[in-house]
Amino acid sequence: MGLTLFLLHLLISLVNGGSCTFSSNDFTVYMQNSFKASTSSGTTVTASWVPSLTTGKFIGPSSIVADSKGDATFTGYFDQVDSYSITINCGSKTTTKNISISKPIIAVNNIPSTVEKNIEFTIVLQVEDKNAVVDSGVYSSFTITISGTNINTVVGTKSGGLYTFTNLLISVASSSFSIPYTLTDSSGLLSVTGSKSIIVVSPDKFIVTSVPTAYYTFFSSSISVSITDSSGLIYYTLSSTISLTESTSSLLGGGSSTSSTGTYAYTVHFTASGTKTMLFSYKTISATVTATITKSVLKITVSTTPTLSTTSFNVDVYVNNYVGGNTKNYVNPNLITLSLTPTDSGNSGTKLSGTITGDTDSLAHIQFTSLKILSSGSFKITASATEITSIDSSKYTITNLVSDITLSLNPTTIHTYVNFVATVNIIGEDGNNFLLTTSVTLTDSTGYLKGLTPLTNVGGVVTISNIYYSNYGTFSITIATATPVYSKIFSITVLVSAIDLTFSTTVIYI
Repeated sequence: MGLTLFLLHLLISLVNGGSCTFSSNDFTVYMQNSFKASTSSGTTVTASWVPSLTTGKFIGPSSIVADSKGDATFTGYFDQVDSYSITINCGSKTTTKNISISKPIIAVNNIPSTVEKNIEFTIVLQVEDKNAVVDSGVYSSFTITISGTNINTVVGTKSGGLYTFTNLLISVASSSFSIPYTLTDSSGLLSVTGSKSIIVVSPDKFIVTSVPTAYYTFFSSSISVSITDSSGLIYYTLSSTISLTESTSSLLGGGSSTSSTGTYAYTVHFTASGTKTMLFSYKTISATVTATITKSVLKITVSTTPTLSTTSFNVDVYVNNYVGGNTKNYVNPNLITLSLTPTDSGNSGTKLSGTITGDTDSLAHIQFTSLKILSSGSFKITASATEITSIDSSKYTITNLVSDITLSLNPTTIHTYVNFVATVNIIGEDGNNFLLTTSVTLTDSTGYLKGLTPLTNVGGVVTISNIYYSNYGTFSITIATATPVYSKIFSITVLVSAIDLTFSTTVIYI
């Protein structure tokens, strides 16, 4: 067995030729790494070092026996930044090489891109070498401090190679604020500086960035405001929610808006006209926007020109933002009501037949179908809605028809040969008196009704006086109009009149 090991060592020695070579990894001060000597297996290798400018040293072994591959690996760290002359002694051979020990690098582990002025925040830095290997923290005694103008001084809490800075405060708003930090060690000889820029925002005021030039009831408008610092230049880009209110409760679409860009957008509409004040609020700041709301308008079209009460027609009503405007951005629905507006005196009423109320659809439109004007006279059809300017159609002159005739007698009990008064009411299609001129006839087929004269309608009422019956019984009479043609039969009961005879007593003496 001993002979075998001897021959193996001899073979390795012959392969290496009794060499003594040196290689090293990159060293960063206080961070463990290694350098290696390659020689004959079993050779005791020693290492020594001489710093160029400092009293630094290698913290690790100074003597190692080469392993079976002939490698002697020295693992440790250097305690000062410097250039070192490393001498390796491999028994009969020696080699020397210079290596440089680097300063550590301060890198960002975790930092917010945006913070708020005078509001505490946290960042995490890490110490690493130039190959981005993070310090284990086992051998190092680094201290990292953040301190500078407009930022408070905080010493990082170390955990391995990570340094956590809590309760940081920046007292100014900035689109690029540089956070300075400095790394030192316990010797006081090492100093590494760095910085990282972040955005510092401050909700100092609102800026109204977009408002419409005009507002109309029931038409949506886009409004946007921004939160900035006091200069108005740095937008508040932290995710936040602001509120929009209006004191008369006529604003719909307000409430809350959330943004991380600093600009908050609303799509709103008003249900009432007038001057309104909108209030934007966030934390301790607010802004008001005054808006003058104008009533939107109605537009009306009639399918055909009505002239008679029997003429059927349709009416289309649209909601426009203004006269000659359009229906874009309309917010439905609105209750539309149709009515008749007399243009001249002498109309019999304002009766419009059909469904005359209804809600607009999403296209700002409603159609009323199969309508008729039952009153006589001259009218315009009026469309109206709450907080919308009403609209009138063209003027239409309507002739209506007779729909009924009524008869009343005075006295109500009729006797033969006793005069009575008959009052005839001509009723138009609107349920009111028929006002148009027409002749009226009253016909008694028996011939017992006396005193009849030609009759003319006056305001829907015909009065016949000093007429009587010459016989008793139940009789039918027909009352008819000429134009338009209408007739109705009535039944009248006539009682016998009582005859009162009075005799005087005369005494004759003979």
